[in-house]
Parts: sequence; structure tokens; C-alpha cells
Amino acid sequence: MTVLRRALGLGAVLLLVPAVPLVAVPRTIVERIMGQSTGDDVWIRLTGAACVALALFHVLVIRKLDDLWWWCWAFVLFDGSVAAISLAHAAVGLPEDSAAWPWWLLGTTAVAFTAIYLVGLARAGREKPFA
Repeated sequence: MTVLRRALGLGAVLLLVPAVPLVAVPRTIVERIMGQSTGDDVWIRLTGAACVALALFHVLVIRKLDDLWWWCWAFVLFDGSVAAISLAHAAVGLPEDSAAWPWWLLGTTAVAFTAIYLVGLARAGREKPFA
């Protein structure tokens, strides 16, 4: 459970740190720091709010991890999807006026968390099988 506990804690922090600025100053973060063109700020703010909620779910699972370790499959699905979408966007779908580095960073980070969660789930399954 140690691998899952640490990964969930780090995941919560890495979701929360950019989430608050995305809600508070979305255009500054996305256009100036990340080099992306934006349209309406509401989508960026909603993403920040969703990241706060997802970070709270990480904490909820940590607190009940001994009983709910298998809930981490939801994070595997989420991070795996984020990795596939981000990396595909960086590779083939990037607009001309947008920087690629945020998408590569997001995609590779999501790949790493997917792998860590899978390792943690394998270990947790041996420690506490469903039987």
C-alpha cells in the first residue's frame, strides 16, 4: 500500500498546485506561461475546479486505502486517458501558435502516474486480495 499511498499523495499535490492559479488567473497561466492560445476563460476555470475535486478524491482514497485500494483503477483510467490525449495532441494536433512542451510534460507525467498506480495496484492485490 505504500506505493499507492505515496503516489496518491503526490498526485493530489500535483493536481492542486496548478488548479488554484487556473481558477484565479487562467489567461495568465495558459497564455503567458504555457504559451497556448485561449478563447473563453470558463473552460480553463472549470478545468481548475475539476482538478481541485480530483485532488480531494485522491485524499479520500488515501484515508481509506486499506479498504478501497481498488478504487485506484479510476486513477489509472484517468491518467491513461490524459496521457493518450495529451501526447496525441502534442504529436499531431497542436495549433501553430501553441507551445508543445506543456502537452509533452502533461502526457509523460500521466504515463508515469499510470505506471506507478499499476505497480501499486499489483502490490496491493497481493497484500489484500479480493478473496
